[in-house]
Amino acid sequence: MLRTQPNLSFYKSHPTYICSRLTKNNNMDQFNTNYLTEQQVADMYQVSTRTLHNLRKDGKLTVNVEFFYVGKQIRYKPIQLQEYFETSALSFIGN
Repeated sequence: MLRTQPNLSFYKSHPTYICSRLTKNNNMDQFNTNYLTEQQVADMYQVSTRTLHNLRKDGKLTVNVEFFYVGKQIRYKPIQLQEYFETSALSFIGN
């Protein structure tokens, strides 16, 4: 019987996996960084794209820190974005 490989697409798109892959290569080769689209971020953190829009509009996500523009498109930096969500979750729990 032929065994198939498990589908790891969800696991590989999880923020912890992406960040661990990016931080393992702490050399000068930072050009291999995978930036995320708005839809990818919404799917990973289970929030709507409208919530991401509101976080940007309210200044909670900072341009050139957690995200940047490529023309009219938005790309997110996975490590900084995960740090933002971790610290904002901790401050929310603390209140």
